[in-house]
Amino acid sequence: MISRAWAAGLLSLMLCGCASEWQASRTILPASGVPATTRPADSVGVLARLAVLGVEMNVRATDEQKADPYWLPRIDGARQALQANLVAYLVREKGYEVRAVDRMLPGDEADIRALAAELDVDGLVRVERYIVPPWSTAQAIGNIALVNIPLVRALNAVNLRISIVEGRSGQVVWVREMQGEDSELDRRVDLGAALRNLDNAIPPQLRR
Repeated sequence: MISRAWAAGLLSLMLCGCASEWQASRTILPASGVPATTRPADSVGVLARLAVLGVEMNVRATDEQKADPYWLPRIDGARQALQANLVAYLVREKGYEVRAVDRMLPGDEADIRALAAELDVDGLVRVERYIVPPWSTAQAIGNIALVNIPLVRALNAVNLRISIVEGRSGQVVWVREMQGEDSELDRRVDLGAALRNLDNAIPPQLRR
Protein backbone atom coordinates (compact mmCIF):
# COMPACT_ATOMS: atom_id res chain seq x y z
CA MET A 1 0.00 0.00 0.00
CA ILE A 2 1.31 3.47 -0.85
CA SER A 3 1.57 5.56 2.31
CA ARG A 4 0.65 9.20 2.77
CA ALA A 5 4.33 9.88 3.48
CA TRP A 6 5.19 8.46 0.04
CA ALA A 7 2.60 10.77 -1.51
CA ALA A 8 4.13 13.71 0.33
CA GLY A 9 7.55 12.72 -0.96
CA LEU A 10 6.19 12.63 -4.48
CA LEU A 11 4.92 16.17 -4.00
CA SER A 12 8.37 17.30 -2.88
CA LEU A 13 9.77 16.05 -6.17
CA MET A 14 7.18 18.17 -7.99
CA LEU A 15 8.56 21.29 -6.35
CA CYS A 16 11.81 20.77 -8.24
CA GLY A 17 9.97 21.53 -11.47
CA CYS A 18 11.10 23.84 -14.20
CA ALA A 19 10.43 27.49 -14.96
CA SER A 20 9.59 29.59 -17.98
CA GLU A 21 10.36 33.20 -18.80
CA TRP A 22 9.13 35.67 -21.40
CA GLN A 23 10.28 39.20 -22.23
CA ALA A 24 8.96 41.72 -24.72
CA SER A 25 11.17 42.20 -27.81
CA ARG A 26 10.54 45.91 -28.27
CA THR A 27 11.66 49.21 -26.81
CA ILE A 28 10.71 49.50 -23.14
CA LEU A 29 10.37 53.01 -21.78
CA PRO A 30 10.25 54.52 -18.28
CA ALA A 31 7.57 57.05 -17.34
CA SER A 32 9.77 59.85 -18.70
CA GLY A 33 9.63 58.30 -22.16
CA VAL A 34 13.35 58.92 -22.65
CA PRO A 35 15.25 55.81 -23.79
CA ALA A 36 18.41 54.90 -21.92
CA THR A 37 21.57 54.88 -24.01
CA THR A 38 23.34 52.65 -21.48
CA ARG A 39 21.14 49.60 -22.03
CA PRO A 40 19.58 47.63 -24.89
CA ALA A 41 16.22 49.04 -25.94
CA ASP A 42 14.34 46.04 -24.54
CA SER A 43 15.96 46.11 -21.10
CA VAL A 44 13.44 45.88 -18.27
CA GLY A 45 16.01 47.66 -16.12
CA VAL A 46 14.90 51.02 -17.53
CA LEU A 47 11.74 50.63 -15.44
CA ALA A 48 13.78 51.51 -12.37
CA ARG A 49 10.87 52.71 -10.22
CA LEU A 50 8.43 49.90 -9.46
CA ALA A 51 5.35 49.34 -7.35
CA VAL A 52 4.75 45.80 -6.11
CA LEU A 53 1.01 45.23 -6.02
CA GLY A 54 -0.82 43.08 -3.49
CA VAL A 55 -0.03 39.38 -3.94
CA GLU A 56 -2.89 37.39 -5.49
CA MET A 57 -3.18 34.17 -3.48
CA ASN A 58 -5.02 31.44 -5.37
CA VAL A 59 -5.52 28.77 -2.73
CA ARG A 60 -7.43 25.51 -3.19
CA ALA A 61 -8.07 24.41 0.38
CA THR A 62 -9.20 21.12 1.87
CA ASP A 63 -12.29 20.96 4.08
CA GLU A 64 -10.00 20.56 7.08
CA GLN A 65 -8.10 23.72 6.19
CA LYS A 66 -11.31 25.68 5.62
CA ALA A 67 -12.49 24.67 9.09
CA ASP A 68 -9.27 25.89 10.71
CA PRO A 69 -9.83 29.38 12.21
CA TYR A 70 -6.18 30.20 11.55
CA TRP A 71 -6.30 29.30 7.86
CA LEU A 72 -7.37 32.69 6.49
CA PRO A 73 -4.88 34.59 8.70
CA ARG A 74 -2.16 32.24 7.44
CA ILE A 75 -3.08 33.06 3.85
CA ASP A 76 -2.95 36.77 4.63
CA GLY A 77 0.37 36.36 6.41
CA ALA A 78 1.85 34.49 3.44
CA ARG A 79 0.61 37.23 1.12
CA GLN A 80 2.19 40.01 3.16
CA ALA A 81 5.45 38.12 3.66
CA LEU A 82 5.86 37.43 -0.06
CA GLN A 83 5.19 41.06 -0.98
CA ALA A 84 7.68 42.33 1.62
CA ASN A 85 10.35 39.80 0.60
CA LEU A 86 9.91 40.69 -3.07
CA VAL A 87 10.30 44.41 -2.37
CA ALA A 88 13.44 43.74 -0.34
CA TYR A 89 14.93 41.49 -3.03
CA LEU A 90 14.31 43.93 -5.88
CA VAL A 91 15.92 46.73 -3.89
CA ARG A 92 18.85 44.79 -2.43
CA GLU A 93 19.74 42.44 -5.26
CA LYS A 94 18.50 44.24 -8.38
CA GLY A 95 18.84 47.93 -7.50
CA TYR A 96 15.24 49.00 -8.17
CA GLU A 97 13.40 51.76 -6.33
CA VAL A 98 10.39 49.86 -5.06
CA ARG A 99 7.31 50.53 -3.00
CA ALA A 100 4.63 48.09 -1.84
CA VAL A 101 1.03 49.12 -2.44
CA ASP A 102 -2.22 47.50 -1.39
CA ARG A 103 -3.73 47.58 -4.87
CA MET A 104 -4.51 45.00 -7.54
CA LEU A 105 -3.70 45.22 -11.24
CA PRO A 106 -6.61 46.71 -13.21
CA GLY A 107 -7.91 44.74 -16.17
CA ASP A 108 -7.87 47.63 -18.63
CA GLU A 109 -4.66 49.10 -20.08
CA ALA A 110 -5.94 52.66 -19.67
CA ASP A 111 -6.60 52.00 -15.98
CA ILE A 112 -3.14 50.44 -15.62
CA ARG A 113 -1.56 53.54 -17.10
CA ALA A 114 -3.61 55.72 -14.77
CA LEU A 115 -2.54 53.68 -11.74
CA ALA A 116 1.14 53.87 -12.69
CA ALA A 117 0.82 57.64 -13.14
CA GLU A 118 -0.97 57.97 -9.80
CA LEU A 119 1.79 56.03 -8.04
CA ASP A 120 4.50 57.86 -10.03
CA VAL A 121 6.30 54.66 -11.06
CA ASP A 122 7.74 53.27 -14.28
CA GLY A 123 6.18 49.86 -13.86
CA LEU A 124 3.90 47.64 -11.81
CA VAL A 125 4.75 44.19 -10.47
CA ARG A 126 1.98 41.62 -10.33
CA VAL A 127 2.48 38.48 -8.23
CA GLU A 128 0.27 35.39 -8.42
CA ARG A 129 0.83 32.40 -6.16
CA TYR A 130 -1.01 29.08 -6.48
CA ILE A 131 -1.41 26.62 -3.59
CA VAL A 132 -3.10 23.20 -3.89
CA PRO A 133 -3.76 20.47 -1.31
CA PRO A 134 -1.06 17.79 -0.99
CA TRP A 135 -1.60 14.57 -2.89
CA SER A 136 -3.55 11.90 -1.05
CA THR A 137 -2.67 8.23 -1.14
CA ALA A 138 -5.57 7.66 -3.53
CA GLN A 139 -4.22 10.30 -5.90
CA ALA A 140 -0.77 8.74 -5.83
CA ILE A 141 -2.23 5.32 -6.67
CA GLY A 142 -4.39 6.87 -9.38
CA ASN A 143 -1.32 8.52 -10.89
CA ILE A 144 0.31 5.11 -11.34
CA ALA A 145 -2.85 3.72 -12.90
CA LEU A 146 -2.94 6.66 -15.33
CA VAL A 147 0.71 6.18 -16.38
CA ASN A 148 1.95 9.36 -14.64
CA ILE A 149 -0.31 11.70 -16.61
CA PRO A 150 -1.47 13.50 -13.41
CA LEU A 151 2.16 13.83 -12.31
CA VAL A 152 3.16 15.42 -15.62
CA ARG A 153 0.31 17.90 -15.28
CA ALA A 154 1.35 18.67 -11.71
CA LEU A 155 4.95 19.27 -12.76
CA ASN A 156 3.79 21.76 -15.40
CA ALA A 157 1.31 23.57 -13.15
CA VAL A 158 2.31 27.14 -12.26
CA ASN A 159 2.94 27.77 -8.55
CA LEU A 160 4.26 31.33 -8.91
CA ARG A 161 3.95 33.95 -11.63
CA ILE A 162 5.67 37.35 -11.45
CA SER A 163 4.80 39.86 -14.17
CA ILE A 164 6.20 43.33 -14.78
CA VAL A 165 3.88 45.77 -16.51
CA GLU A 166 5.19 48.87 -18.29
CA GLY A 167 3.41 51.90 -16.87
CA ARG A 168 3.43 53.97 -20.07
CA SER A 169 1.70 51.33 -22.20
CA GLY A 170 -0.11 49.26 -19.60
CA GLN A 171 1.34 46.13 -21.22
CA VAL A 172 3.22 43.19 -19.73
CA VAL A 173 6.90 43.27 -20.70
CA TRP A 174 8.35 40.48 -18.54
CA VAL A 175 6.94 37.28 -17.03
CA ARG A 176 8.56 34.53 -14.99
CA GLU A 177 6.66 31.39 -14.06
CA MET A 178 7.84 28.79 -11.56
CA GLN A 179 6.31 25.38 -12.20
CA GLY A 180 5.47 22.38 -10.05
CA GLU A 181 2.47 22.11 -7.74
CA ASP A 182 3.04 23.63 -4.29
CA SER A 183 1.02 22.69 -1.22
CA GLU A 184 3.13 24.47 1.41
CA LEU A 185 1.45 27.79 2.16
CA ASP A 186 4.20 28.85 4.57
CA ARG A 187 7.06 27.89 2.28
CA ARG A 188 9.45 30.81 1.67
CA VAL A 189 9.50 31.51 -2.06
CA ASP A 190 12.94 31.28 -3.66
CA LEU A 191 13.03 34.75 -5.22
CA GLY A 192 16.64 34.25 -6.24
CA ALA A 193 15.56 31.47 -8.59
CA ALA A 194 12.52 33.39 -9.78
CA LEU A 195 14.29 36.70 -10.49
CA ARG A 196 17.84 35.64 -11.27
CA ASN A 197 17.55 36.59 -14.96
CA LEU A 198 15.74 39.88 -14.42
CA ASP A 199 17.85 42.86 -15.58
CA ASN A 200 19.33 45.02 -12.85
CA ALA A 201 17.83 48.48 -12.65
CA ILE A 202 19.66 51.36 -14.30
CA PRO A 203 21.40 53.33 -11.50
CA PRO A 204 20.01 56.82 -10.78
CA GLN A 205 23.20 58.53 -12.05
CA LEU A 206 22.76 56.92 -15.50
CA ARG A 207 19.11 57.90 -15.94
CA ARG A 208 18.15 60.93 -17.97
